[in-house]
Amino acid sequence: MYYVCSGTLISTKHVLTAARCIKSIPKGGLLTVSPGSHFLSEAKQAKNQIKVLLVNLRKNNHLKENDIALLKLSRSVKLSKKVQTVCLPNLMDIGLVYGKNLVLTGWGSSNGKREMTAYSNGLKQTSIKLWNFFNSSLCQGLDLKLYCGLGTASSNACFGDSGSGLMFNFDNRWYLYGVTSFGIRKPAANAVACDKNSPSFYTIIPKHLDWILSKISTSKVPFKTKKYSIPSKKIKFAGLI
Repeated sequence: MYYVCSGTLISTKHVLTAARCIKSIPKGGLLTVSPGSHFLSEAKQAKNQIKVLLVNLRKNNHLKENDIALLKLSRSVKLSKKVQTVCLPNLMDIGLVYGKNLVLTGWGSSNGKREMTAYSNGLKQTSIKLWNFFNSSLCQGLDLKLYCGLGTASSNACFGDSGSGLMFNFDNRWYLYGVTSFGIRKPAANAVACDKNSPSFYTIIPKHLDWILSKISTSKVPFKTKKYSIPSKKIKFAGLI
């Protein structure tokens, strides 16, 4: 078993993640999720695993703006104070988070290296500020299709964070606005991968709301959640081959 990506629980049987994560799984590989795990090492425990029954990808998922995948689980996740679903924003709220600081959690690399040995065993959290289309020079014009953000602390999204949810707290409820897709190294002599001043990009969830709802029409989508800490809403998934 090995760690692939992060994901976010949006109903008791559905997880949102990045399409690029699914494409990295070898054909015939078994995909599982581990709800509520705080440490990567916990994913190896069979009691924490739930098999993925179905994977939904958007048409033209090779396009950057369609880097999204919806996973249907083989059984429902038992909700608790440690494991909760997150709310989905409306399409009209797509611009609500521009200029705001959002929360990103994940197990990605903390030193800019791609190797899995560089990934964090414990779940980490950082703050990402989203820029709008007026900052196209920074976001290289991609911010018309994706959310473009910069780290506001000493960290940013990095290798291993793909699929992680980008969330915003509004009226004591957490909303999933983005799914971590990729980053671009800022063109500077001293720039390093995953630097807080290099842009990172996120699939815009409000743009895909109709598609998401059409795929989970038989499940209840929780638009109201109790107030719990962000890490409790994050899950990871791993592939078995």
